[in-house]
Amino acid sequence: MVDTAPVVNNKSNQQMDSSSPKNVETHNKKIAAETRKKFVAVMEEKLLDYKHNHAQNIENCATTLIKIFSNILDHPEDPKFRKMKASSNVLKSNVLNIKGGEDLLMLAGFRGHVVELQKYWVFESDQHGIKDSVLSECCSALQKGLQTIHDKAEHRRREHEEKLNMEKERREAITKQMEDDRAWRQIRAEQAVAAAADMAAAGVLEATRAAEEAEARRREETVKREARVASQSVADDLHVPT
Repeated sequence: MVDTAPVVNNKSNQQMDSSSPKNVETHNKKIAAETRKKFVAVMEEKLLDYKHNHAQNIENCATTLIKIFSNILDHPEDPKFRKMKASSNVLKSNVLNIKGGEDLLMLAGFRGHVVELQKYWVFESDQHGIKDSVLSECCSALQKGLQTIHDKAEHRRREHEEKLNMEKERREAITKQMEDDRAWRQIRAEQAVAAAADMAAAGVLEATRAAEEAEARRREETVKREARVASQSVADDLHVPT
């Protein structure tokens, strides 16, 4: 489990009570730098996990956190920017529901508080400005990484579009092949029907020709038979007995 607490301890705060402003500033920078390292590590390990986080969600998370952090840094005296409802749809969809989002929020110094059964995320500064320095470093880390995040998100978006286009082309090719196959089967079926009709017609023609030839032979036989009968009859008429 990732340690989401900023690198701040009470002993350091007590030692700084009597320190010079310069020492306080140096200490703040050290703590902020150490927290930034943890922040960047979590960002790379969790937020930039493209297997679990969609590229656009990663970019939305980063830009939302930058806006939250910047509002506090730009308006340090305005309390409305230091307290957010945990039920906020923007906060939930862009940060809390994204892997690594809540960890980054806590590393930057936000803590969950329940007030009248309502949970809030609250950022509270300390008297030495350590938390403000940490918040500034975390904001800077996000801003620095945002262009890379955007580039990766854009790259993933293009990859996704290319995959969709390839899938669309594949489906269209399959559909066309199916239509071509169906058309070819229809042509083959029509050709088969035509061939069968031709064969049937040829059979009828052959049968008709055979019948005609048989009828011609029958008539020829009849004529020959009648001729033989007539010839015999003539011979009988000409015969004179002795």
